[in-house]
Amino acid sequence: MREYFHSHCEGLMSWLDDQSSNSFAAFIEGWALYSENPVMSDDTDVYNDNPIQKYGMFKWQIWRALRLIIDTGLHSRGMKRNEALELFDKFAWDKTDFAVKELTRYQSCPGQATAYMIGRLTIMELREKTKRELGEKFNLKDFHYQVLSQGNAPLSFLRKYIEKYIECVKNDSNTSLCQSITGPQQKSTEKFNKEHAAHKMRLAHMHIRSRHRHYP
Repeated sequence: MREYFHSHCEGLMSWLDDQSSNSFAAFIEGWALYSENPVMSDDTDVYNDNPIQKYGMFKWQIWRALRLIIDTGLHSRGMKRNEALELFDKFAWDKTDFAVKELTRYQSCPGQATAYMIGRLTIMELREKTKRELGEKFNLKDFHYQVLSQGNAPLSFLRKYIEKYIECVKNDSNTSLCQSITGPQQKSTEKFNKEHAAHKMRLAHMHIRSRHRHYP
């Protein structure tokens, strides 16, 4: 897994202030994979009447797990291409050209393919830790809010942030730091509503201008 941290530690860390030049694949892809399973698969009834879709979800979960073995195998264990393709055939039931192209991608970008499952497992670990530590105070929606509230971030930061969130909730702390962690939801909603209203106003003005535009 490769994650790049470009901050020069000037004021707010640059990846929090401006993430346009940073991408933390383990968080981005990890959240996507976590959303597939367990969020959609276990926390909702999306797959209850869709066995084929559920099968597809499990197939791709297996594929992402294979990436851990194949990526590390190719770059540190001397695994050959034909050995990797045999794993796809045996465990993911895929002998198509797609597997060949994916394998080439893994070879050209060491570590990137591992980010998906590593990110998912980390978020699941933090979820179980939060649930265990908070007991009856645990709220899944709040946990998801806290995970996403910091945006695209390194897993090391996410882990420390969630641990601080647990500490704040567990101890009912009223420090300014804990208040900023546990109490921003309402402010965020109000800010979103204001921004949404302003955006609608801008669109309305654009529509009015376009109606009165004269073309030669």
